[in-house]
Amino acid sequence: MTGVILRRQKLERLVQGGKRQAVERIMDDAGKRGNAIDYYLAASALGLGTGCVENTNLLHKGWKLAEYREAIGKKKREKYRTFYEAAGGLPLTKYEQHTLEKTLLLEKHFPGQFGEVGQQAIRGRSPNNIGATFYNVYRSAKKVLGY
Repeated sequence: MTGVILRRQKLERLVQGGKRQAVERIMDDAGKRGNAIDYYLAASALGLGTGCVENTNLLHKGWKLAEYREAIGKKKREKYRTFYEAAGGLPLTKYEQHTLEKTLLLEKHFPGQFGEVGQQAIRGRSPNNIGATFYNVYRSAKKVLGY
């Protein structure tokens, strides 16, 4: 889950748990700081729409930012999910084994990071380095997916 979703759930639990005033304070503080996402999330948890808030511009901006970040989070989770499923059969801790398969999977699923013109081109590295990178990306995928 993305940070936006987790924060939304936390604020909703506070309201449901009878801590409405705490969420109102969060919303007030967010409004004073100009934190659009927290303002929107708190207003949403409180059930307030555009007609019930002081700063409708901040609310609208927060809604758009939250929507954008949630979309990015979904896209990221999908990328990690497909990598995680494809990588499952390869030995993780035996870094020097299946180097070509690991290289191809990293390049396929993360071309901007590990592809030929990626930030960290993986070809030409030692088998041990490729295996360690693969293991670290696999662990990251597992964390992002909540496994």
